[in-house]
Amino acid sequence: MHDKKPTLTSVVSESFPHLKRGVIRDFLAIMEAQNAFKEDRWNRSDHVYTLENGSKIEFFSVDQQGKVRGPRRERLFVNEANNIPYDSFEQLEIRTSEFMFIDYNPVAEFWYHTDLQGKPHDFLKLTYKDNESL
Repeated sequence: MHDKKPTLTSVVSESFPHLKRGVIRDFLAIMEAQNAFKEDRWNRSDHVYTLENGSKIEFFSVDQQGKVRGPRRERLFVNEANNIPYDSFEQLEIRTSEFMFIDYNPVAEFWYHTDLQGKPHDFLKLTYKDNESL
């Protein structure tokens, strides 16, 4: 909301049903709770929210390779990264210019542990015990 120039943020996950039940539902609930949601800025068919400064937040799945080889973005959020292939993440990564966030459930080792862990990055580990609302 506070960017000086319009930016594009992509929020991705393994499938569109997964996005709808998770991050899209959370995004809309948070925006409404903050009194920031404006219905006319939410494109329901393309799943893109346009902020007042022209920045956009788009939601799409990575279930087809063609989707990850698309346009560039400034920011990327990968939801439950352990459920998407590393080559999909790589394609998204090379098209992201500013920064990325990934989240995952630590049920098993995956490409983060083998391909990213040694590279420079910040790591924040949170569990349900860190949620003060519980």
